[in-house]
Order: sequence, then structure tokens, then C-alpha cells
Amino acid sequence: MLTPRETEIAQLVADGLRNKEIARALNISEGTVKMHLHNIYGKLKISSRLQLALRIQQPVRDVIERDVAHVTDTGIRRTNGNLLR
Repeated sequence: MLTPRETEIAQLVADGLRNKEIARALNISEGTVKMHLHNIYGKLKISSRLQLALRIQQPVRDVIERDVAHVTDTGIRRTNGNLLR
């Protein structure tokens, strides 16, 4: 759904970077970052950076909820019985 560049920018937003920092990191103009964000918001039907960050982090939360059965004193036990440390 998102282009590779839009995905990269969305991840940087989720990491907390500002438009100016994203522009510097990707060697593009701040206006280009804003254009990409406008396109991302439209594709994902969202209207804010917070919504974008939450959307980007959702797959990680889904994996955690699916794979983690419970937390013990020695670590996190996955539903398959393996212990994460």
C-alpha cells in the first residue's frame, strides 16, 4: 500500500523524528517530507502523526499479543513454550 519511501518516512515519524530531522536524514527537502506525509495520511485514512505512529507500531503489538503467553520472573514465555531472555 505504501511506497518504500513512504514506509521509511512513516517509520521515522513513529520513531519520533520531526519533519526537519527526517528531511536531513533522507537528504530531501522538508516540503517533500510533508508531501509524503500527506500521501501517507490519505492512503491510511488518518489525520495525525500520533495515528500514524500507532498504526506503524500495531503489527509489533499484534505479534507480542499472539506470541507471548505470560511473563515470569525468569523472562517472557511464548505460547510455544520457548523462553525469551
